[in-house]
Amino acid sequence: MTSVAFHVDPVFFQAPGGTGTYIRHLVPALVRQDPGLDLKLFQSRFEDASPERWMRSLWVEELPHGIRWLYPRWNLTGRPPLPAALASLELVHAPSSVAVPPAAEGQKLVVTVHDLAFLVVPHVFPTLWRNLFRIGLRATVRRADAIVAVSRNTAEDLLSRTRVDPAKVHVIPEAAAASPEEAGDPDEAIARLKVPRPYLLFVGTLEPRKNMVRLIRAYRRAAATGLPHALVLAGALGWRHQTLLRELALYGPGDVVLTGPLAPAEMDAL
Repeated sequence: MTSVAFHVDPVFFQAPGGTGTYIRHLVPALVRQDPGLDLKLFQSRFEDASPERWMRSLWVEELPHGIRWLYPRWNLTGRPPLPAALASLELVHAPSSVAVPPAAEGQKLVVTVHDLAFLVVPHVFPTLWRNLFRIGLRATVRRADAIVAVSRNTAEDLLSRTRVDPAKVHVIPEAAAASPEEAGDPDEAIARLKVPRPYLLFVGTLEPRKNMVRLIRAYRRAAATGLPHALVLAGALGWRHQTLLRELALYGPGDVVLTGPLAPAEMDAL
């Protein structure tokens, strides 16, 4: 029986983003694939955080400190160690290189690296998170037994921008969250979200590194020439989203629709 300690902090972030989605789908898939898997989840301490429904049948260990205390120490020093119930398992999986938990003696460490955007376009990241990602990447290269790169591009960035052992890097693309049959009737979702037809769709956390302002300006130029489509932005507001909201507040042709969970309150504040 394989035993795994799985770090699930991104699920509790205000904007979980792609990493949160990765965790939400990967963990249940692992359980379905191997019902005998000994899987224990662990998280930092969050205020008012409660496990999501899919987590309720699994062991969830809450650590005694929050991310501001834990992440720099984990990445820089490899301490504090994980509790005994987690350190006794065969493998630790960190689903993001922003935080690299320490593996105990004899325990393997796997880290998933989604991208190296904080090196490619560092100016679009808040200083704190950019620094956490930098030291987390160094810890990943130094301590991980295996690194999951979610694309060939990410793997090539790892090989060209770090001194990682190529044998550690494994490209494992992410799958679609659901098949068309499982996704259900799209008309119901379109009606519920009041999305006009026809439309162009963007899905992702709304923040500068997604080049959102340029997307909106390009869309409005196309709308001015007669493009009939609305632009739908589906995602939670991420860091430094104020520039995006200011751009949306400007008058322009076309119809831009926000469907993210944080959008209405933010827009009402403009």
